[in-house]
Amino acid sequence: MGPWRHGGWSSNDGGSLGDNPIQLETVGLLSREHRVPFFEYHLKGNGAPKYPEAWVFETGTNQWRQHDSWPPKKVQPKSLFLRAGGRLSGDPPTESGPSDASDEFLSDPAKPVPFIEKIAIGMSPEYMLADQDLPLDVRTCSAYETDVLPEDVTIAGSIRAELFVSTSGRIPMDR
Repeated sequence: MGPWRHGGWSSNDGGSLGDNPIQLETVGLLSREHRVPFFEYHLKGNGAPKYPEAWVFETGTNQWRQHDSWPPKKVQPKSLFLRAGGRLSGDPPTESGPSDASDEFLSDPAKPVPFIEKIAIGMSPEYMLADQDLPLDVRTCSAYETDVLPEDVTIAGSIRAELFVSTSGRIPMDR
C-alpha cells in the first residue's frame, strides 16, 4: 500500500502526493522489490519471492513498514466518541444527559457538503489530499476534533463506525 492515488504508481515516479513531496523513492522501490520478482517468478519461473503479509507506506514518518499480519499484531483497538460542541473523545459519554453525548446540524440534500473548492467531473486526482477544511459557512456538516494529542498516533487496520441518528425531517408519502 503506497502513497499514491489509485493507479498512481504506474503513471508517475511517486515523488509526491499532489503538491506534497515525498522524500523517499516509492515507485522504483516497489518495482525492484515487488513487481520484478513477481513477474520473474510467475512468468519465468525464477526464484519464489518472499513477501510480507502487508508492505505499507507510513506517510507521517515517510517510511515503508513490513508486517507479518494485517492488521499488525501490535494494533490496540481504540474507540472514539463524537461529543457535543465538535469534540472527539476517547472517553464514552457519561450518563449526565444527552447534551454531552449528542450534537445536531442541519442537513439539506439540496445543498450537499462540498469537500474541495473546485467542481470536477468524476474524481479529480487531488481529491484524497485536497484541503477539505472549507469554511463552515459553505458546509452543511459537523467537524470533530480531539484535544491536543500527547504523542504521535498511527492508525492501521480496520476502521469501524457506529452512528446513532435521529431526524426531525419528513419523507413525503407520495414518493
